Parts: sequence; C-alpha cells; structure tokens
Amino acid sequence: MIPTPEIEKTALNCGFHEIGCVEVGNLKYYGEVRKICEGNSCRNYGTSWACPPAIGTLEECKARVDGFEKMLLFSKAYQLEDSF
Repeated sequence: MIPTPEIEKTALNCGFHEIGCVEVGNLKYYGEVRKICEGNSCRNYGTSWACPPAIGTLEECKARVDGFEKMLLFSKAYQLEDSF
C-alpha cells in the first residue's frame, strides 16, 4: 500500500485544494441528507453514479464504507465567473 503522505503529496501536485485522512469509525451518517437528495434540491437526483439512487440505500453505503479502516477526502476549489 502507498503511504498516506505520498498520496497526499501526489494529490496536491495534481491540483487538489485540500486533502485529509478520516478514520471510517468516526463517520456519522445522517438520513436527513438523503431526504434532501430525494427532494432533488440540486436538480441532479438520479443523474450521477455517485449520488442516490445509484449508490443504494444509506445502510448499503454504510456497509460498503465499514469495510475500510481509513479514507482520504479530496476537495477542489474553483473560481466562479458569476455566482448567479
């Protein structure tokens, strides 16, 4: 396995804004967020493989994630031309 610092360095060199390691056991799962998704607040419900309903139920997601000890989170910052 590649050491986490090496992965973080590579991600930063690829243009990611922030990188962090999270212990999977510390994650919290909020059903309220799924309800927001189902309400189609972003107007993209059902259009992405990374979002509901394609990712399964909250319980199915938790079961997949619980198979890991740690995870890396990556974020990217973009400049907006116009916020509206």
